[in-house]
Amino acid sequence: MLSLIFKNKEIWILILIVVGGIYYSIESNNRISLSSPGNIDFHCSGIHVPSEIKFNNMDLFCSCVRMGDISKREERQEYCLGKFSKKD
Repeated sequence: MLSLIFKNKEIWILILIVVGGIYYSIESNNRISLSSPGNIDFHCSGIHVPSEIKFNNMDLFCSCVRMGDISKREERQEYCLGKFSKKD
């Protein structure tokens, strides 16, 4: 049994790396997937997201509104709405 493990040590190392990567992605919450609605609600708190914005672009829309150079929030929302509307 021990000789079988030593003969296939490259495969065991590969399995350990894959399992370690899956464990790390679960524990660190750095998954490669869409944001959950709760996460989007947290990032977009206080920002009205119009229905013209696709679900995938909601995070980007909220970031655009928060970080825009325009001083008035309404103007920032109009600018970002033009960038992230469903028509694109």
